[in-house]
Amino acid sequence: MPVAVGPFDSSSKIQERNLVEYDQSDIDDIHYSSNLIHNSGKEDVVLIKNSSNLGFAGGNNVGIRYALKCNFDKVLLLNNDTTVDPECLRTLVEFLNHNKVYGVITPKIKYYYHPNLIWNCGGKLTIFGSRKYYYLNKKDDKRGGGNKEITFITGCALMARASIFQQYGLLSELFFLGEEDYDFSLRMKKNGVRMAAVLSAKVYHKVGASRVLIFEQDVLAKAFVHHLNRFIHLKDYYPRAYWKIWRLASLVYILPMLKKRYNVSFAKLLRYTRLLLENSNSLVSVDKDVFINAKELF
Repeated sequence: MPVAVGPFDSSSKIQERNLVEYDQSDIDDIHYSSNLIHNSGKEDVVLIKNSSNLGFAGGNNVGIRYALKCNFDKVLLLNNDTTVDPECLRTLVEFLNHNKVYGVITPKIKYYYHPNLIWNCGGKLTIFGSRKYYYLNKKDDKRGGGNKEITFITGCALMARASIFQQYGLLSELFFLGEEDYDFSLRMKKNGVRMAAVLSAKVYHKVGASRVLIFEQDVLAKAFVHHLNRFIHLKDYYPRAYWKIWRLASLVYILPMLKKRYNVSFAKLLRYTRLLLENSNSLVSVDKDVFINAKELF
């Protein structure tokens, strides 16, 4: 049985189902039983209340631990700013059931406000320490069907066999928001876990809604957190000398891009560079305080 894990909106149609509530602290004491499915035929919705905002990875990991504790065989991570095609879950489950070589899959993720455009169907990790989305901003050709092998998967909509989390660990909690999917994808590639995009399954995503709520129009702070996440993450992944060279090469790309895309002043670019280098040297994670305080930097 799959279980969906995510920061769900309590205003959704939860009243139509049986609701079971737990506090985060109760997870270790949960013992799964068949009583979770009642004779009414309605599936239970299990709502786990965290005592604080644990960030994307931390919040999802609470749900994943619950799924593993209850011996579910599949886990679906799903953002709260998505809507799901009625056949999506069935399609994903059937794909994993019939394709044992794959451990992790994603549906076709389309823009919520532009449903004929694809946001991504997974992607690939590049040799430059980045990722490239497949079918980014392409019109959906409506053909559906088939699947595509991928090496990068976003946490927006990710289904994995529970055994994947048991063998290779949960999402990295070094980063409050962002980078956990890149880290997860690197681990899957390193361990030879095959991943695929299932093109006949569809999810619609309000892309970037969480960051917009936090950073509003502060695009420089938003970009800073993204680049700081990547710089700190790859500091432990690359040999130190190579990491320093890669970091400088990345800045050669990043700074002109920021200037062109957002018309950032030269003074702000200098400050951006200094802070990015200093923080990526000194920090080992981007916690909640660092993430939120990025708004005050520029």
